Amino acid sequence: MFSSPHEDRHVDFTQLEHLLKDEGLSFNDLATVIENCNGEIEELKYSDNDMANVADRMKRRGEQEGYDKARREMTAPPKFYEDHGEPRYYEIAMYCRSNKERLRRDWDKTFVEDMPGKILSYSKPTPPQAKQLLRIFLVLGGVVDPQVLKTFS
Repeated sequence: MFSSPHEDRHVDFTQLEHLLKDEGLSFNDLATVIENCNGEIEELKYSDNDMANVADRMKRRGEQEGYDKARREMTAPPKFYEDHGEPRYYEIAMYCRSNKERLRRDWDKTFVEDMPGKILSYSKPTPPQAKQLLRIFLVLGGVVDPQVLKTFS
């Protein structure tokens, strides 16, 4: 693919570069594999001890991800957030609009009345809109993950 006359060959090169990085390899390792012909890189062979370490790291990572997900679910109702913690802005906007009579400021009422349509049109609110929407959501008793609030600081 690299010798292809097409313009997108740099994309293939970039994808290979990312794949090697994800696997913890370099282009030199790729050359070693080609030179050895049997497809093994001596210093990258896993021992039983290495496999046990990898298994332990993966277990701890899974436990941490499970803990983080459970913490998010305890602090924020799942219907308002994705599994990875991203707010579901449309659901939040609909909740705010359906509870707008509880808001004191006319500006807030007008804002939440318009937000669901804007989100449907643009798929995601702008950062200032998201900040205001989450502020109103909090006023109405919603729960916002502190990590999400940090993105607006």
